[in-house]
Amino acid sequence: MNALTKPQRASDTPITRVLHDSTFYLLGSIASRILGFLAIPFYSHYLTPAEYGVIELIELSTQVIALSFGLQTIGTVLSRLFHDQETPDKEASIVSTSVLGTGLLSALICIGGVLAARPLSLSVFHSADRTTLLQVAFIAMWFANMVEVSLVYQRIRQRARFFFYYSMGILIANLGLNIYFIGFAGAGIWGFMYSKLIVSIVGGVFLLYRVLREVGLHWRRAYIPQFIRMGLPLLAASVSAFVIHFSDRFFLTNAVSLAEIGKYSLAYRFAMLVSVLIGESFNRSWGVTLYRLAREDGWKERFARVATYYVFVLYLTGLAIALVAPELFSFMVPRNFYPPYLLLPVLVAGYMFRETGDFFRSLLLINKRARMIGGVSFFGAAVNILLNFLLIPAFGIYGAALATLGTWAVYMLVFWVIAWQEHRVPFGVLAFAKVNVLALMIFALGDRLRLESVFVQTIVDVLWLALFIVFCLMLYLSRSQRTELLSIVKTQVVRLLSARAQPVRDSAPGLPKVVMVAYYFPPENVIGAARPARFSKYLSRLGFSVTVISQWIGGAEIDRPEAIPIPAKGPTPTQASADITTLRVPSPRSAHGVACFTSRLLGLLTRYLLPYDDRLPWIPFAYREAASAVAANPNAVVVSSHPPVATHLVALLLKMRHGGHWIADFRDPLARNPLRTSKRSIMLDAIFERLIFRHADIVIANTDAVKQIWQDRFPQWRHKIHLIWNGFDPEDEIHPKPISTRTRRTIAHIGTVYGGRTPWPLIESLDRLIAAGKLAAESIELHLLGPIQNQCLDPSAGSFQRLVALGALRIDNRMAPQAEARAEMLNADYLMLLDIVDNEVPGIQLPAKIFDYIRACRPVLAFTPADSVINRVLATAGIPSACIAPTASPADIDRAILDFLTPARTDVRPSEAFWHNFDAASQTYILANLISKISPSGASATDPAEPG
Repeated sequence: MNALTKPQRASDTPITRVLHDSTFYLLGSIASRILGFLAIPFYSHYLTPAEYGVIELIELSTQVIALSFGLQTIGTVLSRLFHDQETPDKEASIVSTSVLGTGLLSALICIGGVLAARPLSLSVFHSADRTTLLQVAFIAMWFANMVEVSLVYQRIRQRARFFFYYSMGILIANLGLNIYFIGFAGAGIWGFMYSKLIVSIVGGVFLLYRVLREVGLHWRRAYIPQFIRMGLPLLAASVSAFVIHFSDRFFLTNAVSLAEIGKYSLAYRFAMLVSVLIGESFNRSWGVTLYRLAREDGWKERFARVATYYVFVLYLTGLAIALVAPELFSFMVPRNFYPPYLLLPVLVAGYMFRETGDFFRSLLLINKRARMIGGVSFFGAAVNILLNFLLIPAFGIYGAALATLGTWAVYMLVFWVIAWQEHRVPFGVLAFAKVNVLALMIFALGDRLRLESVFVQTIVDVLWLALFIVFCLMLYLSRSQRTELLSIVKTQVVRLLSARAQPVRDSAPGLPKVVMVAYYFPPENVIGAARPARFSKYLSRLGFSVTVISQWIGGAEIDRPEAIPIPAKGPTPTQASADITTLRVPSPRSAHGVACFTSRLLGLLTRYLLPYDDRLPWIPFAYREAASAVAANPNAVVVSSHPPVATHLVALLLKMRHGGHWIADFRDPLARNPLRTSKRSIMLDAIFERLIFRHADIVIANTDAVKQIWQDRFPQWRHKIHLIWNGFDPEDEIHPKPISTRTRRTIAHIGTVYGGRTPWPLIESLDRLIAAGKLAAESIELHLLGPIQNQCLDPSAGSFQRLVALGALRIDNRMAPQAEARAEMLNADYLMLLDIVDNEVPGIQLPAKIFDYIRACRPVLAFTPADSVINRVLATAGIPSACIAPTASPADIDRAILDFLTPARTDVRPSEAFWHNFDAASQTYILANLISKISPSGASATDPAEPG
C-alpha cells in the first residue's frame, strides 16, 4: 500500500464521498422544505384551496409537455455518457452539446406552448381565462430547464457545496418575491407566476454563464446519436414516471372537487418528502458517480452495503414523516386543508417503495440498459392507469393513494428482479422484509398511542423513531454493518462540524515546518505528482510537519493521513513522524472574492495572450493558503515544485511580500525547455527564471547536466544551485519476472510519446532489418503502450503499415491504468527509452520511467545522444543496455540494434550505486539538510554527501 494513503476505513472510501455530497444535498433539501412548509400558512391565508389547485394544474401541464419531449432525460444521459469520455476536451464538448441541445429543444417547446396556451387552458380548466398564465409558465420553463441541465454539470463535478448555496439563494429569493407579490401586492396566482419567472431567468443566466465559461461553446453532432439511443427509452421512462405521479389528478378532476384535490396534493407533497429529502439527495451524488465506482473490484458487495444503509435511512425518514405529520398539520394549515386519516401513510409507503426501486433501476444504467428501463417504467404507468381507473371512481382520493402504493410496489419488485439477474448485487430479501415489519410495527404503536398535547406528542414521536433505530441496529444490520455505519456517521458529523482550517501539528522540536507548493499531488496518477509525494512522505518520517498546497480535484479540502510507519528499507529517522496536510484549492467554497476576480483575469491572460497553460488562474487561491500557512509558522520553509510555473510564482510572491525561506525545485528546466519553443514563452521564461534564481534561497536541479548549465548561466548564484536526482520510492517495489522463453520477443515502450521524442528510428530500422532478412518478422514485436501525439508518429508511412501487417508493431494509443502498464513492462523482453533530441542542448533530462525500467531488470534500448544523462545513468545502473543516437546513420542504427538483440538475455540486477543515488528515502536527507540549512533552527539530519 502507498504509504501516503491511509489504511482503508469507511471514511476513506469513494462511497463516503457520495455520502458526504449527499449530506449537503440533504441539507439543501431540508432547508428548502422547511422554508417551503413555513410558507404554507402564508399561502393558505392568501390563497383558497381552489387557487392552490389551479397552481398545481398549471405546473402539471407545463411538466407534462416538457417530459413529453425528453428535456429531463438529457441530464440523466449526460451523467452516464460523461464518464465514457477519455479527455477533458471531450468532457467539455459533451457538456456544451447537452446544454445547447437543451436550450434549443426548450426554446421550441416554449414557442409551441405559448402558441398552444389557449386550447390547453380550455382542455385543462374548461375556460380560456388561464391562457396568459400558461404562457408565462412556459417562458419560465425554458429558463428552469437551463437551470436543471447546468446543475447536472455541477453535480458531475461534485460541487455539492455550490449546489447547496445556489439552491438556498434561489429558494430565499423565490419565497421573498412570493411574499411581496401575493401578500403585499395582492397579485394572487399571478404573484406566484411573477416570482417563478424572475427567479428562473436570473438563475438560468447565472448558471449558464458559469458552465459555458468552463466548457466553452462546442456543438458536436457525433454525440447526438448517443443521446438519442439512451434518451428515447429514458424519455419513455420519464413520461411513465410522470404518469404515475400525476395521472391520478386527471382522474380526480372528474371524481372529486378542487378542494379535495388541494387536500390530496398537500398530503402528496408531504409523502414526496421521502423522495425529495432522501431519494433526490442521494441520487444527486450517486447518480453521477456509480459508473466510476462500478469499475472497481468488489463493487457488488459495496453496492449491497450502500443499499442496506440507504433503505434504513429511507424507512427512518418515511416513518418520521408518517408519525410527525399530524403535529405539523395542526400548526401549519387550517383544518379545512387537513387530509383524511391514513391517506398520508399510504402515500409515504408508496414512495419508500419507489425510492428502493430507483436504486435497483440505477444499476441497469451501468450497462446502459435504457430500453429495459423504459419498458419497465411503461409497464408501471399502465398498471397505475388501470388501478386509478378501478379505484378512484369508487374510493376517491383513497383510491388514488392505494393506486400509488400498488404501482410503486410493482415497480420496485420488477426492477429488483431484473437488477439481480443483471448484476447479482447481494442485497437480501429477508433484511428488506425485516425493515418493513419494524417500520409498520412502530407506526402502528405510535399511531394508536397518541396524546392530546402537540408538544408532548412530538417528543413521544421522537422516542418511537429512536426505538426504530435501536431495533434496526439489532435486527436489520449485521455487526460489521453496524460498526461501519456508525463510523461513517461519526466521520460525516466531524467533517461537517470541523471547518477547513483545522489546527495542524507542528514539526518535531528543532525542525522547521515545510509548506510545499505542488500543483500535482496524489491521488492524481500523473508523473508530476510523484516527486513532491516522495519528498513529503519521507520528510514527514524525518519529523517535519508538511503542508502541501495543491490543485482542487473534487476531494476533501484537507486530507490528513495518519502517521506513516517507518520503512523497513531506507534511512532511520531521528525524529518522530509528523503529519502531512493537503490543502486543495480553489475549493467550491473558497473560489470567491478578490482571489476569484484575479483568477479570472489571469485566465483571460492565459487564454488569449500566453502560448502555454501554466495554471496561472490557480495562483491567487494557492497564494492565499500559502500565506496563511506561513503566517502561522514564521520559520516555515516553502518548497515549490515545477512544473507548472504557477508553483514557483506563488512562492515568489510569498518571498517578495513576506520574506521567509524558499527552495525552488525544478523537475524540468524553465528557460530553453525543449517543450516550450514558442517565441513568446522564450522571453517570459527567461525573465521568470532570473527572478526565481534571484529570490529563491536554494534552487534544485534534477540532473547534473541541468545543474552545470545553470551554474554556467548564473555564476553569481552558483552557491544556490544544488542537485537532487529524480528517483523512485523504495517501498513501491517492483518484482522482476523470469526471462520469457517465447519465440516472439517484445520491445515495449510504456508511457506517452510526445514533444521531441519519436520511435521512428526503431520502426524504420526494424523494417529494414526484416526486409533484408537479418531479422525474422515473427521473432520480434514493438509494443507502444500510451498516448502518442500526432507529430511523433505517422500511421500512413510505409514502414509503419508493413510492420503492423507483419505483426511486428502493436499500438495501444491510450492511457493505461498503472497496474496494466506495469504488467506490460514486466512481461516485455526489452524496454525502450526515447530522449528529446531536437533542441539546443540534447540529453539533459531523465524520463521518470527509466527508474522503473532499471528495476524491472530488462535490457534497455535508449535512443539518446552518446553523452546524455540517460546514457550515464544506464551505465551506472549496470543492466544490459544500448544507447543509440537518433541522428546516427541507418547502417549504424541497424548494426546497434542487431547487436542489442543478439546476446542471450540474462537477469542482471541493478548496481549498488543505482540504489544509493536514486533511492527517494536517501535523497530526502539531502532536501532535509537544505531545509535546515536556510531555517533559523539550524537543526539537520545526518546525510551522505550531495551527489555531483
